[in-house]
Amino acid sequence: MHSIRSAIGSLFGISGTKAAASVSGEASHKSKNVSMGRIVAVCDHTSVLSTKYLSDCSALAVCSGWNGAVYESRTLMHLTGSALDYGLIEFDVYKLLFQVKTHLKGGDKVIWVAGLDCQSNLRMGINIAQMSRTKNQPILELLQMNGIEVEIAGSDAVTIFPDGSFRLGEGVDSRGVLSQQDKEALFAVINE
Repeated sequence: MHSIRSAIGSLFGISGTKAAASVSGEASHKSKNVSMGRIVAVCDHTSVLSTKYLSDCSALAVCSGWNGAVYESRTLMHLTGSALDYGLIEFDVYKLLFQVKTHLKGGDKVIWVAGLDCQSNLRMGINIAQMSRTKNQPILELLQMNGIEVEIAGSDAVTIFPDGSFRLGEGVDSRGVLSQQDKEALFAVINE
């Protein structure tokens, strides 16, 4: 069975049980902080992922393998400057997003959190609509996949829980979670 874990594992250059250990670390009940330009993937039922200090940066979370209680695999990326070209240290973000996209299936969840300085519809739209060298729009494609639950928000921080719920930072300037109407307005800006 293909999974986000195997996709991430292959990007780390490891496979099998070694991939699970290297990607998620020891089975832990602790919060795992994702630093700027980094990615953390966990494959357990208890780990909480979080990142903070989102200003021009954005966070992308992918939750897959719903078992009725938790997502078996959760990945959080802190994209430097919200950019795909140099957003992650040591990783080709385009390749990573392509692999993630090919492994997502109905019931999986994608969460995009724009930082405080890029949470307007215009800035969020520019970041979501970034094109690869092959003219694909990997973030937009992820957010528009059929059968995938999508959440979009603006905040200075995000914490992802095993059940796919999330908590945003408490910054006073945070936009918060976009309503369905707000998401439609955002996609209208992107498609102009």
